[in-house]
Amino acid sequence: MTVRDIYREHTVKHIGSRKGQTSQVVLRPYKKAGAYKVAKSGAGNETHAEILCHDLDEVAKYVESGGYLVRMKSTKPKAEGLYASDDIKVVR
Repeated sequence: MTVRDIYREHTVKHIGSRKGQTSQVVLRPYKKAGAYKVAKSGAGNETHAEILCHDLDEVAKYVESGGYLVRMKSTKPKAEGLYASDDIKVVR
């Protein structure tokens, strides 16, 4: 079954002139340098630890197995990074 969406709801804490305020955002995997990226939890937030995935179906396998981080980002406000697969939802 093909994956239609992978997302995670997240609370962003603002800095600067909006310090102290928060916003709810939706994070989604994105292609960086042509591939989606995941990393084993505990491997660190470093590019050498990332595993390349060619499509969302491959990302979903790591999410569903647990113990992985997924490179995700939101649009507004902008938030991006590696996020634990525990709270990530897969829509098929």
